[in-house]
This record gives sequence, C-alpha cells and structure tokens, in this order.
Amino acid sequence: PVRNVIKIPDGLSLEEAAMTEPAAVALHAARRARIRLGDTVAIFGLGPIGLMLAQWLRSMGAAQIFLFDLVEGKLELARQLGFEQVFNSREVDAAEVIEAATGGRGAHVTFEAAGVPPTLLAALKTVRRSGRVVMLGNPSADVTLPAELISQLMRREVSIVGTWNSGYSVHGDDDDWRTTLQAMASGTLDLKPLITHKVPLSEGVGALEMMRDQSDFYAKVLIFPKS
Repeated sequence: PVRNVIKIPDGLSLEEAAMTEPAAVALHAARRARIRLGDTVAIFGLGPIGLMLAQWLRSMGAAQIFLFDLVEGKLELARQLGFEQVFNSREVDAAEVIEAATGGRGAHVTFEAAGVPPTLLAALKTVRRSGRVVMLGNPSADVTLPAELISQLMRREVSIVGTWNSGYSVHGDDDDWRTTLQAMASGTLDLKPLITHKVPLSEGVGALEMMRDQSDFYAKVLIFPKS
C-alpha cells in the first residue's frame, strides 16, 4: 500500500538510502540502551551495524566510545569515521582497557554486536554497576557463563537487554526508519565509507560467493540492476 512508502529526502543518494534498514536496526539498539549524555559505551563487533551504532551513540552524546574487533579492515573503517578508541581484541584485553579509562568502574552500556561467545563474555565483563548489556548480534553458538561472572552480574545489578530489528509506523513521524533517513540527509550518519563494493547484477553471484567465502574484505556490498 502507498501508505507504507517513505519518501527519500532530497539530496540523499540511492546508495545511502539502500542502507536504511541496517542503520535503523542500529538506531533501535541505541534507543533500547537508553543512552544518556556523557555515557561511556563499548561495542564488541564492528560489522556495518556495529559501525552504524557507533555513529548513533556519538550523536546521542556518548562521551567515550570503545570499539573492538579482530579484523584490521573494520578497525580502519572505524578510524576513518573519526573514532579514536579503536582496539584489536587479539592485541588488548578489553576489560583492562576499559577499567584503566574509567578508574575501574566499567562502561555504562556495552553492546554485543558480533554474535559469538567471546564478544558476549567481554560485554558482560566490562559493564559497570547498574549498567546495561545490549544483545544485538545474532548468536552463532551456545554461550556458557562462568559462575563467578554470573555472581558479579547479580551483585552489580546489571540489566541484560535484548533488541530485534527496528520500529516502523505507518502513522508515526519518529520511528526508526524516518529518523534514520533524516539523519543520513543531515549528515549525522555518514554511511558512504561503509560501501566497499559496487557490482552489477550480472556479477551478483560472484559477490555473494566472495561474502560467503570471505575471500576479500567487505563491509557493505551494493548490487546494481545494471553496470
């Protein structure tokens, strides 16, 4: 139905608009986290949604944003987007980094954005008393929590928050999709650096195989109807 259609703002490219859905997912997670001005936050997993989330948190007033991943290409993308506290999880201990920067208190909010057991454990370990852990990444395996960590989470009264997809309302004007389009049009979100590949439809199968096999570094791959 026509009422389901949202007009793309003037001046916004179709390439950027094509990323509305994942950017809205990132916004939904940020809203679920109830970010406050001056918060310290950490994101574990810097895929496209993790990098979009980092930009949302910056626009919402997070004071310190710690970003962790294993892939150097993703870390470099984060630096290109203006983030400075970017770390390779193979080279540093996230808990030590965050404890040193916060006087041992930890982050107000941590985000698990990779869907693998080590990142969820890291998010749980680095959150402060009365903080929130937001589960954003789709789980790839079972996670076993040590009893000591569970005890710490209980004693620190940590909140574990789930988030799924994004919010859209036919009648609303501040849902995740409309807010995302407005943010892209105003420059609050800069998504162009995330586009690492542009391929015609005739090469689409090859692009999907590249993504499946991870034979090349990629963030967002755009497939065009024609070259």
